[in-house]
Amino acid sequence: MKKIICTFMLLQALAAYSQKEGNIWYFGVNAGLDFNSGTPVALLDGELTSDEGTAAMADAQGNLLFYTNGMTVWNKNHQIMENGTGLEGMITSAQSALIVPEPGFGNTYYIFTVQYQAQGGLTYSEVDMDANNGLGRITAAKNVLLVPITTEQLTGVMHTNGNDVWVTTHGYPNNTFYSFLVTTQGVTTTPVTSNQGLVFTDESDTMGCMKISPDGTKIATANELSGAQLFDFDAATGIVSNSLQLTGQRPLYGVSFSPSGKVLYFTDIGDGGLLQYNLQANNIPASQLIFTDGAFSSNWGMQLAPDGKIYFVSPGDGLAAINNPD
Repeated sequence: MKKIICTFMLLQALAAYSQKEGNIWYFGVNAGLDFNSGTPVALLDGELTSDEGTAAMADAQGNLLFYTNGMTVWNKNHQIMENGTGLEGMITSAQSALIVPEPGFGNTYYIFTVQYQAQGGLTYSEVDMDANNGLGRITAAKNVLLVPITTEQLTGVMHTNGNDVWVTTHGYPNNTFYSFLVTTQGVTTTPVTSNQGLVFTDESDTMGCMKISPDGTKIATANELSGAQLFDFDAATGIVSNSLQLTGQRPLYGVSFSPSGKVLYFTDIGDGGLLQYNLQANNIPASQLIFTDGAFSSNWGMQLAPDGKIYFVSPGDGLAAINNPD
């Protein structure tokens, strides 16, 4: 059984909203972390159970608002939110859920979800945090379909205007990236599309994670058959371009950029190990380093944390970290 997580929270690249909105994580089997003190503290009060992707949202002071495994939403009191069941993510989807606050610092949030192994597509559900005295509810805008069939890859980043947010997923069976803009008017349902990189036609390539660099200039994909790819991302337009294959066929899953965006990491779920790339190298694929000792021997999902470390998990009960990812 895979006890893994790819989307602990809204990406750190969106931290311009607040340095504390990503400070609470819930993941795995009733597990969690609180980064508000600067050092992660274990949380044991979560109701969430998930093999893979989850998401959590805190307010500007770091107080928990709600969290989800892509199927069920729990409020800050760890109760199921009103209308908070039946979302169309899946506990076995690598990046099952992503939470995006509506720009403008209001009390509306959007939960984006993707299904398992291309069994469905990208949907979003609206959260009204003014409802139920701040406990929130899912509105009638629930499971709104944006893309019929996608991989398990889902990520987001701030627009260059500093207010809006791009939400990006990958289609199947094709090589199409779909980028949707979230503005003060809500979710723009017409995507920016980019056909780049390998065409995914094997079911194994529906599995794996995707991340955008903290500065919004690069996007990287990990796939369980086709390995690692790196692209340019334009946070002003949502366009993906300039594909670069970093590996041949290799069963990769997790991916994370370092805080500076200068170093890129992948996890190998076949032979095990951690792959590292120097994104400032003249020949990025040739800069590959592989670490297989100790904590790096078996690992899955990865996430850059508020403390600047990259945390990753492996089957079992523990977490490991890259303490100085740059």
